[in-house]
Amino acid sequence: LNCMPDEKHDVSKGDLIEFHLRNGDVLGGVECSVKRVLTPFKVQVKLVGETEGGSLIEQQVNKAVSFSRKKQLQRTSFLPYSEASAERHRHGGLITPSDLDKSFDSERQDTLLSCFSSIDSFVNEHGRLPTKANSDDLKSMKGLVREALSVENAAEKNGGESKTKKKLNKKAASLVKKFVNTCAAKFTPLQGVMGAIVAQEALKAASGLYTPIHQFLLFDCEEVLMAPGTDTTSGSTPELNSDTPGLCYILGDKFVKTFQKRRIFVVGAGAIGCELLKNLAAMGAATNAGSKKKGGKLIVTDMDTIEKSNLSRQLLFRDSDLGNFKSVAAEHAAKMFNKNCAIEVHSSKVGDVDESPFDEQFWSKGVDIVLNALDNVDARLYMDGQCVKYHKALVDAGTLGPKGNVQVVVPKQSESYASSADPPDEAIPVCTLKNFPYAISHTIQWARDLFDGLFVQRAQQANDFVESLVGVTSGESDDIANIISDLATKMLHEAGEEAALVTAQEVGDDLQVIGESQEIDTSERTQLMRTKSLRWAVCLAKKLYVESVDSLLAQHPLDSKDEDGDSFWSGTRRPPSRLTYQTNDTDIEARVLNQNLISFVQNGARLRAEMYLPIGQSTIFTSEEAKDALVASFLQPDATAVCEDEPETASSKHKQVLNSLLRVPVTELRSSPAEKLS
Repeated sequence: LNCMPDEKHDVSKGDLIEFHLRNGDVLGGVECSVKRVLTPFKVQVKLVGETEGGSLIEQQVNKAVSFSRKKQLQRTSFLPYSEASAERHRHGGLITPSDLDKSFDSERQDTLLSCFSSIDSFVNEHGRLPTKANSDDLKSMKGLVREALSVENAAEKNGGESKTKKKLNKKAASLVKKFVNTCAAKFTPLQGVMGAIVAQEALKAASGLYTPIHQFLLFDCEEVLMAPGTDTTSGSTPELNSDTPGLCYILGDKFVKTFQKRRIFVVGAGAIGCELLKNLAAMGAATNAGSKKKGGKLIVTDMDTIEKSNLSRQLLFRDSDLGNFKSVAAEHAAKMFNKNCAIEVHSSKVGDVDESPFDEQFWSKGVDIVLNALDNVDARLYMDGQCVKYHKALVDAGTLGPKGNVQVVVPKQSESYASSADPPDEAIPVCTLKNFPYAISHTIQWARDLFDGLFVQRAQQANDFVESLVGVTSGESDDIANIISDLATKMLHEAGEEAALVTAQEVGDDLQVIGESQEIDTSERTQLMRTKSLRWAVCLAKKLYVESVDSLLAQHPLDSKDEDGDSFWSGTRRPPSRLTYQTNDTDIEARVLNQNLISFVQNGARLRAEMYLPIGQSTIFTSEEAKDALVASFLQPDATAVCEDEPETASSKHKQVLNSLLRVPVTELRSSPAEKLS
């Protein structure tokens, strides 16, 4: 089984897989398992159970367009906390990795899990959490951790007696000290992460659809703590820090005081903006008692109002807020987290606007840090430019479905948001569009290119050619052959040989019709244009859906192999079928095919006619007219409805271009230029 380009499979050896048809249904009666994973894009499978009728099953599988891993019911059991704590040394898989570095440090895991198990004993004895303000708390916790580690080591030795260690090593002692110093603190961003994880686990338990975390998850983010040697915390208890309970234990007094004085500009109050404001308010941002000019402040702007669809993901808003500005509603909600938080709200757009509160004075003295919560690139680029210009720190964040991105921009130290850009979407290869489309987007792009080429570019190049006739001279001679020869030479020089050949053929086809209709009256001219437009549309259908298919299959027969020795018509390459008009329309597929061909010819002929005739009833074709033209072309090869002949082969590129252009009525067009093709 081959995956589509740039799409990796997610199956492993032994997985059961199921096949899906084009309409999304599962292919029944075929069950396979993965025998071997060849590459991230290719797997080898085998039938499960009976193997008779393999060729028939292979034909069925060839009708499928995708495959996926078939989920198998799994029963998951959990140990009580006390048993799991004792068993985690003897049985692997009881701790879910969350960090590729720290999650596989067994000594670190043992020490930290022992700290968590010891905290219950400490609280039961003292009625509170340990703090750094009391030096006896650290001694008590070290003793409890030593005892817990001794019990675990004894359990690891299959029931040996517990012998309390005399002293923790340096690494374990450092971890216990950090645990004691910070365990009484509340850190809102981490609380949000853990709340989300717990909510997901509850959904898993209720639905039974996803694999839950097994036993322990040790989420270790020591990097948040203040750097060694920067601890300036006074040692006060959390109760004394009403605005930021315990935050100083994690980040230090100096950092928290600086944080409270900063003027933070939150741009956007949507999903990300709500989360930012909730965290900032709960962490005590903009709560210092300084003056209005020098004190901290949260500045929020968002020009949007709250809609019903916002409520599911923008946590600060409620039903009563519908219709209100997001920035105003977000201010009221944020103050519920911290009433002392100073917030300034705006409903103005950021950007190059004449009247805006975010003028040069604001950027110079009114803001220290910018937090982007925007939903478009243009606004992000503007904010990035302002931050670079005024040397302001910037944190940009964005989401796309379940994915998220954060970029921190430090003035004069890191690249800015505009310094890099997402790679452009890969263009669809021409060969994929023309010969091997396998996605809806390919067929849409093919149709867009076809329409633009037939009804925009061809009309433009024909009009340009007519205009160029006025300025063409060939010495003092007005001989038609010399005029055409000069035009052919000019075309070859400007466009190149291959492009000139294609252009000359198209110009000859498009303008030859005008010459044929010069000597007849209006009604006859209209009928001639209708006949030729209908014939042109039928020829186009045969070229696209019959001749191109025959040519492709002649080049790559059904049994051909690719350079790797695999079947050429495999994976995303599906062998095409000729689309010809069917006389037997009792079959539903034949009726659908006929109707599509009729619609193609009917509308193609109308578009072609409207290039020459005024838009109106004269350019509208009935389905019966389109059907008769198709029958005459597909089922009556001797009928008059045949396609124009290709220009005869010439010995040089110049002669081939010349032959195509000789069909253009140069004399008529030069003496009385026709109306432009529309």
